[in-house]
Amino acid sequence: FVLNKVAPAGVPGSSAEGAQTPHFQFGEAELIGIQRADPTEAGQRSFLSAIEREIPPVNFKYYEDPADSAVFKGLRNVIGSGVVADYRTMSWVIFKSTSHPETFRLRLMGKGRFYRPYEDTVLWEENCTCESPDTPNGPTLESLTAQYGAQARQMFGELAVQCGGQLARRFIDAASQTPQ
Repeated sequence: FVLNKVAPAGVPGSSAEGAQTPHFQFGEAELIGIQRADPTEAGQRSFLSAIEREIPPVNFKYYEDPADSAVFKGLRNVIGSGVVADYRTMSWVIFKSTSHPETFRLRLMGKGRFYRPYEDTVLWEENCTCESPDTPNGPTLESLTAQYGAQARQMFGELAVQCGGQLARRFIDAASQTPQ
């Protein structure tokens, strides 16, 4: 997770005079706090709970990390020819606002899918991208990293919930258009 690297002269992001672009340094504690912000669980719950509400009587069983090889082997045995719903966070980034240089924005990319492990077949798959608003009163780098990244964790969790909701709506729309 890189906010901005120092670019040497002649590399995009550096000036013709050889001046380097600004870079940001974090203490180890701040980086560890932000790295633990992984919002996958919030996105997964949002994605699956919205589908459960719209398409009863679906009843999902939640697994911590279904893609983990040990869990996946167990799922194949338990589910047999059943279907697995999976949500994962593909990336989450903090970047500087181009409109308001003193503030930062957050972007989260997620993926939802339904697949049959037994046949190794993907039945439905979509990606989503959610960003925090670009406003003059957006968060500063200091506020995002304070208290081991508490504000960043909260904001990434909110973006994951938005992403999960978007994916659920897309799945429900696709399911409603599929002939029975």
